[in-house]
Amino acid sequence: EEQTEKAIDTIEWALGEAGASLLDIVRVRVFVPDRADVEAVSRVVARRIGPARAANTTICAPLPVAEAKVEIEVEA
Repeated sequence: EEQTEKAIDTIEWALGEAGASLLDIVRVRVFVPDRADVEAVSRVVARRIGPARAANTTICAPLPVAEAKVEIEVEA
């Protein structure tokens, strides 16, 4: 959950720099290496990005950084 919150904080900052917000997101891709973490990650994504009603795909796949529990990619 903590890494998910931090990732979304970074996304929110970047969108703000471009004059946009989380509500402008139209597509979300979430990569989670451990299937056991999907529910916790999804709860945070739903709470933070859910109001945008963006299309969402979650993929269970290894990440290049061993300590990473989540990677989030958005289009706005």
